[in-house]
Amino acid sequence: FALAPWLIAVAEARTIRSAMLRGYFAGVLYFGVNLWWLWTATIPGTVVLILYFALYWSIAAGIVRGLQLIEFGDAEIKTASIGYRVFATAAVWVAAEWLRCYVASGFSWMPLGSTQTPVPIMCQVADLGGPWLVSFWVILPNALAAIAWQNRGSAVRWRMPTVIIVSALAIVAGYGAWRLQTTATVPGPQVMVIQSNFRHLPGGAPTVSREDAAMFFLLQMEQRLAEQPADLVVMPEAA
Repeated sequence: FALAPWLIAVAEARTIRSAMLRGYFAGVLYFGVNLWWLWTATIPGTVVLILYFALYWSIAAGIVRGLQLIEFGDAEIKTASIGYRVFATAAVWVAAEWLRCYVASGFSWMPLGSTQTPVPIMCQVADLGGPWLVSFWVILPNALAAIAWQNRGSAVRWRMPTVIIVSALAIVAGYGAWRLQTTATVPGPQVMVIQSNFRHLPGGAPTVSREDAAMFFLLQMEQRLAEQPADLVVMPEAA
């Protein structure tokens, strides 16, 4: 339900422009917290990337506010309308997320669905629709919670919309359980990953020479392979 407050803030904006600004600043905060580590490679690039990624949160916020998917003005809300708005909100988010990851950036980082990796049973639908389908079901309870909060004083019958969303999540979990139980696994190759932790200066300047870095990887590989054989050794692309 972490995005429910964001949806509420967007819905309560007076204008579409203010909703987009709220969405944008929330995106800047989110990506700033998650992408700060890029400053060791490029400070200007990190700033530009954060500001650019946040634009897609702004676009999603503008569409949600413009279509009034969360806000209601009627005294009574039809059950079918609630269901439509919940699924439409999820569709808007996923569309903006897909565009952010694949249009004019090349950085398919941090889709909402990636937050669910600790729960494999809920991620198996990714083989049907990638992480976007995982993002879609994550948005459903968020949108329902936001709509319920915005219309907490209205005469609304929430039973059926809640049943629909819970049923959708149950289907996702059921499919995940089936996939985990029916997918046969076999022993694979032994893969060894070697990663250094050499400090970089702001802007990406290294603190060790190329020769020292290469020697580190050669010595570590020799030592680790003597301790435990491996079929494949993986090192960073810069190594």
